[in-house]
Amino acid sequence: MPVPDTWEAPPPPDQAGLQMARAWVTWEDAVIAHEALGSPGAYSDRPDDSLMAFVRICAPYFAQDAFLEDGHCSGTHTGWPGSRGC
Repeated sequence: MPVPDTWEAPPPPDQAGLQMARAWVTWEDAVIAHEALGSPGAYSDRPDDSLMAFVRICAPYFAQDAFLEDGHCSGTHTGWPGSRGC
């Protein structure tokens, strides 16, 4: 993805965008609730602009399989020494 020469703030979210962002962070909250240090509302208790920023960061990674090569998490990748990999 090319890097722009200048940065422009994203447009304000419309109602549909906010609904989608809230749905995303509801899912994130459900996932993190199973973590040892997870807490209810870890993502959804944030202001709308923070929700949108979080989703704008996460969505491309999700859509592109975290930018990993095919087969990266097939069990052959060992990750860092001492880790289980993917």
